[in-house]
Amino acid sequence: MYTLNRRTLLEVYLILNKLGENYINKIPENIYNFIIQNKENQSLSNFTVSREAIAFIATLHYQYWVNSYEEKNELYNIFWRNEEKRKEKIKPAQIKQELFKKEEKNLVPIKDIEKNNKWYTKLINFIKHIFLRK
Repeated sequence: MYTLNRRTLLEVYLILNKLGENYINKIPENIYNFIIQNKENQSLSNFTVSREAIAFIATLHYQYWVNSYEEKNELYNIFWRNEEKRKEKIKPAQIKQELFKKEEKNLVPIKDIEKNNKWYTKLINFIKHIFLRK
């Protein structure tokens, strides 16, 4: 889904520093150290936040910063709905690819049709073709 590259970790690091020590202290030390050790070491002049960084911060929020069960449940539902919307956007392209794959599998080479010019051979091949589709 999302990748954690050095740029993303730098964005997360900058966001965490803007949030302050109160938020940083709630994250396990090994996670924060991982971010520091693997982030990109250059400054950002045009700071835009990637989807990957937002997803990472949202995960930290869900796991470490939310205190109430109700808020955690609400966030979980939001994450779930967003994932369903993402799947719906991807689904038509995947269906299209699968349809083309199935059509390509069912194609009979022209040479095979020309070789089998007897009526009963054509009938057998036609029946095979129908059963192989399912």
